[in-house]
Amino acid sequence: LEYRMVNGQLSIFYYHDIRQQKLQYYYPVETELQLINCVRSGDKEQVVLLLKQLFDMNFSDESITPELGRCLLFSLASTLLRIMTSDTLAYRRLTEGDIHPVRFLLSCKTTDEMFEKPKDLYLSAAESFKLERSDHSEQLLMQIQACIQANYADPNMSLNLLSEHLQITPQYISQFFKRVSGQNLNDYLTVVRMDHAKKLMSDPGLTNAQIAKMVGYTSDSVFIRVFKKVEGITPGKYRESITKCERRIL
Repeated sequence: LEYRMVNGQLSIFYYHDIRQQKLQYYYPVETELQLINCVRSGDKEQVVLLLKQLFDMNFSDESITPELGRCLLFSLASTLLRIMTSDTLAYRRLTEGDIHPVRFLLSCKTTDEMFEKPKDLYLSAAESFKLERSDHSEQLLMQIQACIQANYADPNMSLNLLSEHLQITPQYISQFFKRVSGQNLNDYLTVVRMDHAKKLMSDPGLTNAQIAKMVGYTSDSVFIRVFKKVEGITPGKYRESITKCERRIL
């Protein structure tokens, strides 16, 4: 009856069919590392592919013993715990409700269950990491934007200064911001500065030089050049358009 685990639901087994010579199961370190990396990166398709390859290698010729089948399940359970205990939030998401991952895996009684149950758990783990990465990305993006909004008037505001504030390498911040927001960090900083400059221009008492300094530029000539590049007109022309609009309203 033990051989139902590796031979499926068949009710009759012949002695010569269950004399096994195989004394080990297939689960190389390379496959385990790939599985760990795919789960942590949220790559669910690759997780399924790796598990399918793993089970095909072990069960395709029905030469594995029930004992070795259980050993494989223990190994898969151990890998899953190694992945999940490295991240408390992901582990908490996986174990919500009454599911106990190890008991769930070790309750398998047939080959089909031995594939389906680990697959379900590993996919849930991958989804947990994917959700966490999404949450982390959103939080980090908000931190970067908030830091720029708070320090845009500092003429030294740059990728390196942002890196010091957030304690993250400049290379990572630059690549992350481009990938998530779709624009370069310097372009975003420039847009923030121009938006604040346009608000200040409604005050006729402020000169371009004063506004330039208030939005992080040490030279009004640089400010004027950047403003024209972004807005398509000079600060003077922009102010004229504001004045005309105000007159029309009056």
